[in-house]
Amino acid sequence: MSGGLVSVFVVAVNKDQKIILLEQERYPVGRDVIELPAGGMVPGGDPLAMAEQELHEEANSKAEKVKLLGELLVAPGRQVVTLYVVLSTWVNVEGFSVDYQEGNRSIIRVWAVAPA
Repeated sequence: MSGGLVSVFVVAVNKDQKIILLEQERYPVGRDVIELPAGGMVPGGDPLAMAEQELHEEANSKAEKVKLLGELLVAPGRQVVTLYVVLSTWVNVEGFSVDYQEGNRSIIRVWAVAPA
């Protein structure tokens, strides 16, 4: 798919089989939200490399393995938004900072939760 917005979402799983989630303030919605590590990328970019970069930037973590799970088109009837979903496994979260600044955003909390 060419043009439009392109993003990558990272399903990051640590060695205890827990999923890494972020809680951070999102000004457009006026509240804190809980979300997966994610970020925008240039069309034609490498979603695996971008996933590794976002995991490092947002959770100060590194994965041993990354795998592209798929490419989704979000709201294809309204606009072109491509979303790559990447699985990152054996994520090292030892020694990461829980509260820190990323650009103009404040990451409030990094969680590791067991899937239901």
